[in-house]
Amino acid sequence: MTADIRRFDRQDPFALTVGVLMNSIGGYFNGQVISSLIEAAEEANAHLVFFFGGVIGEDGPSLAYNLPHPDALDALIVLPDSVYPLRPTAGMPELARRLPGIPMYLFLGAADGFFGVIADEDAAIGELVAHIVDRHGYRRIALLSGPDAPDSVSRKRRVAIDRSLAERDLSIPLGLCLPGSFLAEDGKTAVARILALENDSPDVLVCLNAQMAIGAIREFAANGIAVPEDIAVVAFDDVEESGILSSDLTTVSVPIREISTILLERIRSDIAGTTTYGPETVTVPARFVQRESCGCTGFLERRSVPKDAFVEVRGKRRSGRRRAENETLRNALETLIEESLEKGDTQPYASVVPGAIEDFAKTGDLTNAFIDVFSTLWTSLLLKHRSFSDQVFVNALFIDSFRTMLQAKRRQFARLRALDLGSLSFYQGCNALLSQKLSLDAAIRGFGSFLPLLGIQRCVLVLLAADSAGEGEVRLSYRERASVDIPRKDFPRIPLSTLIPDGIDSLYEPVAVLPLERRGVPLGYLALSISETQYQQYSMVQEVVSHLISTARANDLVREKQRALTDHIESLKRRNTDLSRLSSIDEFTGLANRRALLIEGRAAFERAIETNESTSFIFIDMDGLKRINDQFGHKEGDVAIRALADILRKSFRDGDLVVRYGGDEFLVLMTGAPEQSVRAALDRIDAGIRAFNEDGSARPWALSASWGFVHNSPGSPIRSFDESIEESDARLYEEKKRKKAGRS
Repeated sequence: MTADIRRFDRQDPFALTVGVLMNSIGGYFNGQVISSLIEAAEEANAHLVFFFGGVIGEDGPSLAYNLPHPDALDALIVLPDSVYPLRPTAGMPELARRLPGIPMYLFLGAADGFFGVIADEDAAIGELVAHIVDRHGYRRIALLSGPDAPDSVSRKRRVAIDRSLAERDLSIPLGLCLPGSFLAEDGKTAVARILALENDSPDVLVCLNAQMAIGAIREFAANGIAVPEDIAVVAFDDVEESGILSSDLTTVSVPIREISTILLERIRSDIAGTTTYGPETVTVPARFVQRESCGCTGFLERRSVPKDAFVEVRGKRRSGRRRAENETLRNALETLIEESLEKGDTQPYASVVPGAIEDFAKTGDLTNAFIDVFSTLWTSLLLKHRSFSDQVFVNALFIDSFRTMLQAKRRQFARLRALDLGSLSFYQGCNALLSQKLSLDAAIRGFGSFLPLLGIQRCVLVLLAADSAGEGEVRLSYRERASVDIPRKDFPRIPLSTLIPDGIDSLYEPVAVLPLERRGVPLGYLALSISETQYQQYSMVQEVVSHLISTARANDLVREKQRALTDHIESLKRRNTDLSRLSSIDEFTGLANRRALLIEGRAAFERAIETNESTSFIFIDMDGLKRINDQFGHKEGDVAIRALADILRKSFRDGDLVVRYGGDEFLVLMTGAPEQSVRAALDRIDAGIRAFNEDGSARPWALSASWGFVHNSPGSPIRSFDESIEESDARLYEEKKRKKAGRS
């Protein structure tokens, strides 16, 4: 896979915008297709827009299959086996009717009226069968299939395998024909069934795609069964991820990169007028790739190396096979190097090994076993050839190749680590949001705060407009190294055909369009730039954001019903205003009482949390009331309490809840006020007390008060209503201790 994506040149008069329609961004084969198309698009100066809409079944197509539009796209590449896995040929006319006006090009598909490129796998399948039967002598063969229908790729591959086996008077036993759906989990299930066979286990498992084969090999390893020593595994679709296996995967390789180039070049030619779009099917041959998982030595067997460079390892699988294969690899490499030394020319070595390393870095063949053999051979050759000139020559052969290997491994691990860490943090963050019963606005803000973890350059969230079928509301717009733009209201409207507010042509990187749906209900879509080939996490993003948006909308609906119920209750309360007022007013001061705090204050606090507003709790206590009561009588104490209550009433806004908490204690709840407003109110209290004490009245006592407050700002960890009261009381207590210490 490429590690970097070049921006395409919009100054080119034939710069193209090409859509790609496929079921999902997940899966090893899909990842290979996406990467190859991106590489081919760079050469063709085409801008790719990937639409991932799942499989079209009885429930009808998802939102993604309504989004491609001729105003935004010059052409559309469709993967019929991906979109219609059970009827790829028959489904294309239906799709053309749904998306009129866009010329369609089929990737690995052929249908009347369309230009398509297909892979001829029959010859490669014949080689595969000949190899496992004639070369290795395997007779008991198990087959793990995919989605099966007369027109499916799984059926075509199965028919070709059966035909080649029949030519050798062989067939696959009924009990070893295992169903699958091209998922890694199918490989695990198949292994469980094979292990249950006991003495009738197969010699080889043929998986009709690499994803299932990787799942099977991992499951075999988990059960202590070695591949290929105990059972051979072969597959279809050559993918990079097979490089993580202990034995390299023998496979039928579809020329994905070649197909991508043919399609992009033909689209450019048709748009430029050099050719005319028309029904045509181009066929490219698939290739049988012989590696280790069938029981062979993987490295260089498919390269142009003299046969006598190898020490043939024949016979049935047995213990120590891997050591023999490594020795074969070592002998092949040593033959090439010795030939180069003898001729004094690097050509024999350079014509094979560096190119192989580059290929293997892309396909997953660059295994640790190869690196170990490579490095030990380097050391042994330096010991064998003692002359300075020979050692310089050997070093020259190895150093660049070894650097290439290490760099490829480092890039791979760095990419996987960054992807895993960022994706995991994003997933954990979004799941934490799900548990908080957030509103839609709060959920979008929370999701937006995690976007930098994904390492993407551009993201736009568009939700379907409730009152217009062809429009969407832009609810989030993100650019790397810039703040996330999330409007609170008056959401910008765009036609769905434009995909993003400033048009899809405004982006220079490939784009992934991920429809957001939950239980069959379309919600909108995400448009994310593909700035590097780290896009496998987008399936997770699609799933978790769909869940988050759907849940948040349900929360809003519940709250709307709750608000409607609350409004109804409030209307009933208003009919008994006088009674209600008497029950919530402190008769002595005219302020709200503690009951009002527990009912009205708690409701105001919860509303502020829902609307992401700040809340402030101020706990106030009069200083020296006992001294006033003891020295001047309770009547004077009552005057002091009322005076402080009057100062508090004048120091706060009309909407603030000022409560006589009990005795000489007061509590104020402010919502939607910044912290500086709270401090300004406290300054007004202080000024009011000074003014009272300086007004010239001949009072034998001075008014004084202490306070502590808690401010909950938006976005900070949310304290509960009761926790906020308790903490403000604790801060008041600390202030009183400080004053007392200052007097002592």
